Amino acid sequence: MELSATKLGNLSNYEVVSIEPSSILVTVDYYSEKVFNIDTSQITPPVDPQYYLNAPTLSSDSVTVSGPKQEVDQVAKVTIPYEQDKTPLTETKHFTGKLVMLDADGNEIKSDSLTLSMDAVDVTCNVLYRKVLPLQVEFTGKPSGLDDFESRVTVEPKEIEVAGPEDAFANISELALPAIDFTTISPSSDEFDVDVSLPTGFKNVSNIYTAKVKLDLDTFTTRTMALNPDTITFKNLPAGYQAEVYTQSLSVTIVGPPSEIEAFTENNLVAQIDMTGKENFTGQTEVPVTISATGAPNSWVYGSYMVNIGVSAKME
Repeated sequence: MELSATKLGNLSNYEVVSIEPSSILVTVDYYSEKVFNIDTSQITPPVDPQYYLNAPTLSSDSVTVSGPKQEVDQVAKVTIPYEQDKTPLTETKHFTGKLVMLDADGNEIKSDSLTLSMDAVDVTCNVLYRKVLPLQVEFTGKPSGLDDFESRVTVEPKEIEVAGPEDAFANISELALPAIDFTTISPSSDEFDVDVSLPTGFKNVSNIYTAKVKLDLDTFTTRTMALNPDTITFKNLPAGYQAEVYTQSLSVTIVGPPSEIEAFTENNLVAQIDMTGKENFTGQTEVPVTISATGAPNSWVYGSYMVNIGVSAKME
């Protein structure tokens, strides 16, 4: 566009000789905004072999680029340039990273027309200590007589490599797997896939998230017995209420050494219904019943069981 001069004010006894520049280039465009996830691929500081570099974390994961649409469309990504460290890191590093716009060819875009919602972000390069830890299998409901049961247990893998805060390893020598309930164990149910979970702040370097637990139960057998519903007792039944079991028969599976199982009788079964959470219930419903083996220190009850009950208020 050509430029011209116009006289303003009372002073007019002068002439405009020249205008430099005599013309300017004007670009007319729509206003545009675009949100970019901040690229951290250039942040790759070297770390000591005994340590592990976690993915960098930013004070903000995204930034908005605004300005003329034609120029905003030229921006392919927003990144953080990083000058490599000369010494491998052995601890977490914090710094402020300047944001740079790049086009599709990786060239830096510098434009007075474009605006970033923030010029820089705080960056944390989280450096963790690496260590190999064994996996420990845990059990619930284990019979009191099975002191050497751990010798029957194999877990694959036996150990995994993890990374975490160095001072935290002072209190961690193994990783406990979620407990396996003995009610799920029998000679025909002796293999389990167990989730591998880590404490907060730890990283699973091995990327193994499931362990396979195998139990040697070759010397154990099972026996199915009838439980007399009349022997079932109630726990935490509110005062002023009465409960009755309507289920007339219940078959229970016992697991244990043959010599112990053969001598097992109905009197060795203890069954109880916990009414916690049903304090205001009246009527008929199905509830779980907990069944345990007594007088047989190496045996246990396999499976879960339900019975039908009726609850009513006692007559005055």
